[in-house]
Amino acid sequence: MAKEKSKQTRRPTETPLKWLQFTGALTLFFLFCIPVMKCFAADAPPPQDPNQSTNPQQAPDGVSANPAPEEKTKLPDPDDYTTTPFTSYGEFNQQGQEEENDIRFFQFGRLFGVSIGLGLEAVDGNRGLLWQGGFPLIDFKVHYWFDFNLALNIGIYTANHNFTVPGTGQVNVSMIRGGLDLKYYLNTKNLSSAITFASPYFLLGVGSFTKSEYTPLIGSIPTTLQSLGVSAGMGLEFTLAPRMSYIEFEGKINYVPFYDSGSTAYLASKNIPNLNGNFWTFSSSLLLTW
Repeated sequence: MAKEKSKQTRRPTETPLKWLQFTGALTLFFLFCIPVMKCFAADAPPPQDPNQSTNPQQAPDGVSANPAPEEKTKLPDPDDYTTTPFTSYGEFNQQGQEEENDIRFFQFGRLFGVSIGLGLEAVDGNRGLLWQGGFPLIDFKVHYWFDFNLALNIGIYTANHNFTVPGTGQVNVSMIRGGLDLKYYLNTKNLSSAITFASPYFLLGVGSFTKSEYTPLIGSIPTTLQSLGVSAGMGLEFTLAPRMSYIEFEGKINYVPFYDSGSTAYLASKNIPNLNGNFWTFSSSLLLTW
């Protein structure tokens, strides 16, 4: 009887203890297992519609069951190079344009030419007060064209001057210039027809100037001075026969620092303190090209 009483007294305490253990285990399961299951569920692919066919052969004709997404960086067609900013400009375009210009130049342009001209040389400043004459000026040039706008001239011209000195008589002066000029033709494509017909150009040059003075009455030895000078000018070129013959009208200013530019030899007789001055040339030439 004592054992039965002891068992009856233990049952009420054992039952709540087991219940608490079961409840705690279930709570731990929900706290740890359910978040892990949610993570796996998030990574899993979405369920597919059973009514949607996964076989592309079962799709209607001409329609793909799983069309590929359109590429945002799709390249343009090979024949269309100007539809995107990435192909609107490139070195290949510039190279093609240069090749086209070269073809046009060899077909319609000029390569070589020679010209002979006639004109005058004028002098300004104090030297111009002393010197007279300057006509005729004879000019000969050889021309070479790099393209439609740029050309190079190699030429020589000569002109004669004179002046008088009291007690000495007349002094003859010979001027010779040999040098080269770089000539640039203006682009007259969008200008008036008159300007296009005139074909204006500008030029810059450098050359060697030789000045010789000789007094015939005394029979003295000619006094010769040489100096480097620079030139600048402009001209007009009129066509007589395309790619064959042209008429040029040209004017240049030449700065030549001769050694006697600061001479005071004519201060007493001519009241000329020095011989500073620039040389101006004006000429018209017949140009033959091929």
